[in-house]
Amino acid sequence: MVIIGMSSYPPTSANEVGKLFLEQPPLAEFITRKGPYIFSVKGEGYQSISLFEFDNSKMAEAMKSIANFFVGLRDAPGFTYSMRVCFEVQEALNMIGLA
Repeated sequence: MVIIGMSSYPPTSANEVGKLFLEQPPLAEFITRKGPYIFSVKGEGYQSISLFEFDNSKMAEAMKSIANFFVGLRDAPGFTYSMRVCFEVQEALNMIGLA
């Protein structure tokens, strides 16, 4: 299973976000993170995206670990985030009764 984590923040908060990022405890050992990949959007500031991969059986624990990571960055002015749970095709087909 994959959770896509997205965040955004203004350029004036970049240093604070960086400092808070370095202070965060590690994610649960069973989670593999790809990213964060950071990019700028003209007139909006910085955005980042991360992919968090883990076994389906650990979904509740993974959600908690990932959410705690993002909550640890919330004190940076203007920082926002969202998390999206994504299913593999086979999982989605199972959910709608096609597999």
